[in-house]
Amino acid sequence: MSKRTSKSSVRLTASDIPTGMREEYPLLDEMIEDGHELTRETYLDLDYLGRPPNPLSAEEEMLLPPIFRGQEYQEE
Repeated sequence: MSKRTSKSSVRLTASDIPTGMREEYPLLDEMIEDGHELTRETYLDLDYLGRPPNPLSAEEEMLLPPIFRGQEYQEE
């Protein structure tokens, strides 16, 4: 079950992540296997080697796993 850690950050657990999503986003699978915190911030930090763009462009947002996309980029 996910836990809210702050207003803008949700910490997920491995059981919150569908298997198919782990296969589609290898970095997400690596985060789970290595015991990283499952947050958008951690994903961006790892994906951009500690230097994520701020803000992300619309194209960059759409490359993220859906669970880490900004609210305006969530699929309905």
